[in-house]
Amino acid sequence: VAASWISGTAHFDEYIGPSDPPVPLFGFSSLYLLLQVSIFSTAYQFAIPGIADACRNKSSLLKISAATCAFIFVTVWVCSLVLSRFFGAQWIQPSSNLNWVTYHGGTGTIVDEGNGAITRTGVAPWAKAIAGFVTAFPAFDSLAVFPLCSISLGEILMEAWFGSETAPTNDWKKRTAFRLLGCCPQIIGAAFVSDLDVIANYAGLFTTLSYSVCPSLLSIYSVRALRKIKVSPDTAYKTPFSKDWVAWMIFTTAIVVMLFVVISSVLVESGEKTET
Repeated sequence: VAASWISGTAHFDEYIGPSDPPVPLFGFSSLYLLLQVSIFSTAYQFAIPGIADACRNKSSLLKISAATCAFIFVTVWVCSLVLSRFFGAQWIQPSSNLNWVTYHGGTGTIVDEGNGAITRTGVAPWAKAIAGFVTAFPAFDSLAVFPLCSISLGEILMEAWFGSETAPTNDWKKRTAFRLLGCCPQIIGAAFVSDLDVIANYAGLFTTLSYSVCPSLLSIYSVRALRKIKVSPDTAYKTPFSKDWVAWMIFTTAIVVMLFVVISSVLVESGEKTET
Protein backbone atom coordinates (compact mmCIF):
# COMPACT_ATOMS: atom_id res chain seq x y z
CA VAL A 1 0.00 0.00 0.00
CA ALA A 2 2.77 2.42 0.94
CA ALA A 3 4.69 1.67 -2.27
CA SER A 4 1.62 2.27 -4.44
CA TRP A 5 0.72 5.41 -2.48
CA ILE A 6 4.20 6.94 -2.73
CA SER A 7 5.02 5.93 -6.31
CA GLY A 8 1.62 6.81 -7.74
CA THR A 9 1.52 3.57 -9.78
CA ALA A 10 -1.15 0.88 -9.72
CA HIS A 11 -0.33 -2.07 -7.49
CA PHE A 12 -3.89 -3.36 -7.08
CA ASP A 13 -5.38 -4.11 -10.50
CA GLU A 14 -5.58 -0.66 -12.12
CA TYR A 15 -6.46 1.19 -8.94
CA ILE A 16 -4.22 4.06 -7.85
CA GLY A 17 -4.93 5.40 -4.36
CA PRO A 18 -5.63 7.25 -2.23
CA SER A 19 -9.38 7.47 -2.64
CA ASP A 20 -10.99 10.65 -3.89
CA PRO A 21 -12.96 12.10 -2.19
CA PRO A 22 -11.19 11.09 1.04
CA VAL A 23 -13.00 8.98 3.60
CA PRO A 24 -14.02 10.96 6.71
CA LEU A 25 -12.01 10.10 9.81
CA PHE A 26 -15.16 9.53 11.86
CA GLY A 27 -18.75 8.64 11.07
CA PHE A 28 -21.29 7.99 13.80
CA SER A 29 -23.30 5.73 11.49
CA SER A 30 -20.38 3.25 11.45
CA LEU A 31 -19.59 3.45 15.17
CA TYR A 32 -21.23 0.08 15.85
CA LEU A 33 -18.78 -1.57 13.45
CA LEU A 34 -15.82 0.22 15.00
CA LEU A 35 -16.83 -0.95 18.47
CA GLN A 36 -17.04 -4.58 17.34
CA VAL A 37 -13.68 -4.49 15.57
CA SER A 38 -12.08 -2.85 18.60
CA ILE A 39 -13.45 -5.49 20.95
CA PHE A 40 -12.66 -8.38 18.59
CA SER A 41 -9.07 -7.16 18.24
CA THR A 42 -8.48 -7.92 21.94
CA ALA A 43 -9.54 -11.54 21.53
CA TYR A 44 -6.11 -12.71 22.60
CA GLN A 45 -7.43 -12.81 26.16
CA PHE A 46 -8.26 -16.51 25.95
CA ALA A 47 -4.51 -17.18 25.90
CA ILE A 48 -3.80 -15.28 29.13
CA PRO A 49 -4.53 -18.19 31.56
CA GLY A 50 -2.15 -20.46 29.67
CA ILE A 51 0.54 -17.79 29.57
CA ALA A 52 0.03 -16.94 33.25
CA ASP A 53 0.34 -20.56 34.33
CA ALA A 54 3.81 -20.82 32.77
CA CYS A 55 4.95 -17.40 33.99
CA ARG A 56 7.16 -17.46 37.08
CA ASN A 57 6.84 -13.77 37.93
CA LYS A 58 3.08 -13.38 37.79
CA SER A 59 3.27 -9.81 39.08
CA SER A 60 4.57 -8.78 35.63
CA LEU A 61 1.42 -10.01 33.85
CA LEU A 62 -0.28 -6.64 34.12
CA LYS A 63 2.57 -4.96 32.25
CA ILE A 64 2.62 -7.69 29.62
CA SER A 65 -1.14 -7.51 29.06
CA ALA A 66 -1.13 -3.71 28.97
CA ALA A 67 1.72 -3.69 26.42
CA THR A 68 -0.12 -6.27 24.31
CA CYS A 69 -3.35 -4.23 24.38
CA ALA A 70 -1.47 -1.05 23.45
CA PHE A 71 0.33 -2.79 20.56
CA ILE A 72 -2.91 -4.29 19.22
CA PHE A 73 -4.72 -0.95 19.52
CA VAL A 74 -2.03 1.00 17.67
CA THR A 75 -1.59 -1.67 14.98
CA VAL A 76 -5.30 -2.03 14.24
CA TRP A 77 -5.80 1.75 14.31
CA VAL A 78 -2.92 2.43 11.89
CA CYS A 79 -3.92 -0.37 9.50
CA SER A 80 -7.56 0.73 9.51
CA LEU A 81 -6.65 4.37 8.90
CA VAL A 82 -4.23 3.60 6.05
CA LEU A 83 -6.47 1.08 4.29
CA SER A 84 -9.63 3.20 4.56
CA ARG A 85 -7.78 6.27 3.30
CA PHE A 86 -6.14 4.37 0.44
CA PHE A 87 -9.04 2.28 -0.86
CA GLY A 88 -11.97 4.41 0.28
CA ALA A 89 -15.56 3.29 0.73
CA GLN A 90 -15.88 2.39 -2.97
CA TRP A 91 -12.93 -0.02 -3.23
CA ILE A 92 -12.51 -1.46 0.26
CA GLN A 93 -13.83 -5.02 0.68
CA PRO A 94 -15.86 -6.18 3.72
CA SER A 95 -12.74 -8.17 4.63
CA SER A 96 -9.83 -5.98 3.54
CA ASN A 97 -7.55 -8.94 2.79
CA LEU A 98 -9.68 -9.57 -0.31
CA ASN A 99 -8.29 -6.37 -1.80
CA TRP A 100 -5.04 -8.30 -2.28
CA VAL A 101 -6.63 -10.75 -4.73
CA THR A 102 -5.70 -8.37 -7.57
CA TYR A 103 -2.35 -7.29 -6.12
CA HIS A 104 0.51 -7.36 -8.65
CA GLY A 105 2.99 -4.89 -7.17
CA GLY A 106 3.25 -2.90 -10.39
CA THR A 107 4.59 -5.89 -12.32
CA GLY A 108 3.21 -7.75 -15.33
CA THR A 109 1.53 -6.72 -18.56
CA ILE A 110 -2.14 -6.05 -19.24
CA VAL A 111 -3.66 -8.24 -21.97
CA ASP A 112 -7.01 -7.47 -23.59
CA GLU A 113 -8.63 -10.80 -24.43
CA GLY A 114 -11.67 -9.18 -26.01
CA ASN A 115 -15.32 -9.11 -24.92
CA GLY A 116 -14.31 -6.81 -22.09
CA ALA A 117 -12.06 -9.45 -20.52
CA ILE A 118 -8.75 -8.01 -19.30
CA THR A 119 -6.04 -10.06 -17.63
CA ARG A 120 -2.54 -9.38 -16.38
CA THR A 121 0.31 -11.71 -17.30
CA GLY A 122 3.90 -11.91 -16.19
CA VAL A 123 3.22 -10.92 -12.57
CA ALA A 124 6.39 -11.28 -10.47
CA PRO A 125 6.54 -14.36 -8.19
CA TRP A 126 7.13 -12.18 -5.11
CA ALA A 127 3.93 -10.23 -5.88
CA LYS A 128 1.97 -13.47 -6.26
CA ALA A 129 3.42 -14.69 -2.96
CA ILE A 130 2.36 -11.50 -1.15
CA ALA A 131 -1.12 -11.60 -2.71
CA GLY A 132 -1.60 -15.25 -1.80
CA PHE A 133 -0.31 -14.84 1.75
CA VAL A 134 -2.42 -11.78 2.62
CA THR A 135 -5.54 -13.20 0.96
CA ALA A 136 -5.31 -16.60 2.63
CA PHE A 137 -3.93 -15.55 6.02
CA PRO A 138 -7.30 -14.95 7.78
CA ALA A 139 -8.47 -18.40 6.69
CA PHE A 140 -5.34 -20.10 8.03
CA ASP A 141 -5.52 -17.99 11.19
CA SER A 142 -9.13 -19.05 11.78
CA LEU A 143 -8.20 -22.65 10.96
CA ALA A 144 -5.64 -22.58 13.77
CA VAL A 145 -8.07 -21.04 16.27
CA PHE A 146 -10.99 -23.33 15.39
CA PRO A 147 -9.67 -26.48 17.14
CA LEU A 148 -8.66 -24.47 20.21
CA CYS A 149 -12.21 -23.15 20.57
CA SER A 150 -13.72 -26.57 19.86
CA ILE A 151 -11.47 -28.33 22.38
CA SER A 152 -12.21 -25.72 25.06
CA LEU A 153 -15.97 -25.91 24.44
CA GLY A 154 -15.83 -29.70 24.40
CA GLU A 155 -14.07 -29.82 27.77
CA ILE A 156 -16.62 -27.41 29.26
CA LEU A 157 -19.56 -29.44 27.91
CA MET A 158 -18.09 -32.70 29.24
CA GLU A 159 -17.58 -31.28 32.74
CA ALA A 160 -21.04 -29.72 32.68
CA TRP A 161 -22.54 -33.11 31.71
CA PHE A 162 -20.62 -35.39 34.09
CA GLY A 163 -19.58 -32.88 36.75
CA SER A 164 -16.12 -31.43 37.27
CA GLU A 165 -15.09 -34.14 39.74
CA THR A 166 -16.48 -37.16 37.87
CA ALA A 167 -15.71 -36.13 34.28
CA PRO A 168 -14.01 -39.02 32.40
CA THR A 169 -10.94 -37.00 31.41
CA ASN A 170 -8.96 -40.19 30.70
CA ASP A 171 -11.60 -41.69 28.39
CA TRP A 172 -10.42 -40.53 24.96
CA LYS A 173 -13.60 -41.74 23.22
CA LYS A 174 -15.87 -39.60 25.36
CA ARG A 175 -13.47 -36.63 25.20
CA THR A 176 -13.38 -36.91 21.41
CA ALA A 177 -17.18 -37.12 21.24
CA PHE A 178 -17.60 -33.94 23.28
CA ARG A 179 -14.91 -32.15 21.25
CA LEU A 180 -16.73 -33.09 18.06
CA LEU A 181 -19.89 -31.74 19.67
CA GLY A 182 -17.97 -28.52 20.35
CA CYS A 183 -17.37 -28.16 16.61
CA CYS A 184 -21.08 -28.11 15.79
CA PRO A 185 -21.95 -24.43 16.53
CA GLN A 186 -19.27 -23.13 14.15
CA ILE A 187 -20.12 -25.63 11.40
CA ILE A 188 -23.86 -25.01 11.66
CA GLY A 189 -23.33 -21.24 11.65
CA ALA A 190 -21.07 -21.39 8.58
CA ALA A 191 -23.68 -23.48 6.76
CA PHE A 192 -26.25 -20.69 7.12
CA VAL A 193 -24.10 -17.53 6.92
CA SER A 194 -21.07 -17.18 4.65
CA ASP A 195 -21.24 -13.44 3.93
CA LEU A 196 -18.16 -11.88 5.55
CA ASP A 197 -19.93 -8.54 5.86
CA VAL A 198 -22.77 -10.08 7.89
CA ILE A 199 -20.36 -12.13 10.01
CA ALA A 200 -18.28 -9.03 10.75
CA ASN A 201 -21.41 -7.18 11.87
CA TYR A 202 -22.12 -9.66 14.65
CA ALA A 203 -18.74 -11.25 15.49
CA GLY A 204 -18.03 -8.63 18.12
CA LEU A 205 -21.20 -9.52 20.04
CA PHE A 206 -20.00 -12.99 20.97
CA THR A 207 -16.55 -11.65 21.74
CA THR A 208 -18.07 -9.07 24.09
CA LEU A 209 -20.16 -11.76 25.78
CA SER A 210 -17.23 -14.17 26.14
CA TYR A 211 -14.48 -11.71 27.08
CA SER A 212 -16.31 -8.96 28.98
CA VAL A 213 -19.73 -10.00 30.29
CA CYS A 214 -18.96 -13.54 31.50
CA PRO A 215 -15.51 -12.82 33.04
CA SER A 216 -16.77 -9.78 34.93
CA LEU A 217 -19.70 -11.73 36.38
CA LEU A 218 -17.35 -14.62 37.20
CA SER A 219 -15.06 -12.22 39.05
CA ILE A 220 -17.88 -10.63 41.03
CA TYR A 221 -19.48 -13.88 42.18
CA SER A 222 -16.14 -15.63 42.81
CA VAL A 223 -15.12 -12.85 45.19
CA ARG A 224 -18.48 -13.06 46.93
CA ALA A 225 -18.18 -16.83 47.32
CA LEU A 226 -14.67 -16.55 48.78
CA ARG A 227 -15.65 -13.82 51.21
CA LYS A 228 -18.65 -15.85 52.29
CA ILE A 229 -16.40 -18.64 53.51
CA LYS A 230 -13.94 -16.06 54.91
CA VAL A 231 -11.18 -16.68 52.36
CA SER A 232 -9.19 -13.78 50.96
CA PRO A 233 -9.88 -13.22 47.24
CA ASP A 234 -6.41 -11.72 46.75
CA THR A 235 -4.11 -13.79 44.53
CA ALA A 236 -0.81 -13.39 42.69
CA TYR A 237 -2.81 -11.87 39.84
CA LYS A 238 -4.12 -9.00 41.94
CA THR A 239 -3.74 -5.53 40.36
CA PRO A 240 -5.05 -2.04 41.19
CA PHE A 241 -8.01 -2.91 38.94
CA SER A 242 -9.02 -5.99 40.95
CA LYS A 243 -11.99 -4.19 42.46
CA ASP A 244 -15.71 -4.96 42.45
CA TRP A 245 -16.58 -1.58 40.95
CA VAL A 246 -14.21 -2.18 38.04
CA ALA A 247 -15.88 -5.52 37.29
CA TRP A 248 -19.32 -3.90 37.47
CA MET A 249 -18.15 -1.08 35.19
CA ILE A 250 -16.87 -3.59 32.60
CA PHE A 251 -20.11 -5.57 32.82
CA THR A 252 -22.33 -2.49 32.43
CA THR A 253 -20.27 -1.06 29.57
CA ALA A 254 -20.32 -4.40 27.74
CA ILE A 255 -24.11 -4.70 28.04
CA VAL A 256 -24.58 -1.14 26.74
CA VAL A 257 -22.22 -1.80 23.83
CA MET A 258 -24.02 -5.03 22.93
CA LEU A 259 -27.42 -3.34 22.94
CA PHE A 260 -26.09 -0.45 20.86
CA VAL A 261 -24.52 -2.83 18.32
CA VAL A 262 -27.66 -4.98 18.00
CA ILE A 263 -30.00 -2.00 17.60
CA SER A 264 -27.65 -0.27 15.11
CA SER A 265 -27.16 -3.45 13.06
CA VAL A 266 -30.91 -4.12 12.88
CA LEU A 267 -31.65 -0.52 11.85
CA VAL A 268 -28.93 -0.55 9.16
CA GLU A 269 -30.08 -3.87 7.71
CA SER A 270 -33.71 -2.74 7.78
CA GLY A 271 -32.73 0.43 5.92
CA GLU A 272 -30.83 -1.53 3.29
CA LYS A 273 -33.76 -3.91 2.72
CA THR A 274 -36.14 -0.95 2.42
CA GLU A 275 -33.91 0.67 -0.23
CA THR A 276 -33.77 -2.53 -2.27
